[in-house]
Amino acid sequence: MLIVLAVGAFFMFPVLAVQFDGSAVPTASQATLPAGVEATRSGRECGPGGCWLRVTFDDAGLPGTARADLLAQDGVCTTVAWFDLRRVCIAAQEHGTQVIADLSFERVSNW
Repeated sequence: MLIVLAVGAFFMFPVLAVQFDGSAVPTASQATLPAGVEATRSGRECGPGGCWLRVTFDDAGLPGTARADLLAQDGVCTTVAWFDLRRVCIAAQEHGTQVIADLSFERVSNW
């Protein structure tokens, strides 16, 4: 029985550790961004609600319909992985000739 508990704790620790890390931000590769988009810049920002990754795209780095596709991702959340209890959420908005996408984690407790 002790071995079963030890093995269970070994596999559950990473899952629970990422769940409670409020300062973690997703990477751009964890989000479902349209194919072919290239970020002009990105950086981590924090506020009272937690931290997020702000990714900025200039029109020059958005081929074809990528701008519209990126803006359509506003409010979309996708699961990171089957063993990760977080989802990556995208908040996208236009700002002149740029599209700004804020990527943040949503925890299980918010589902």
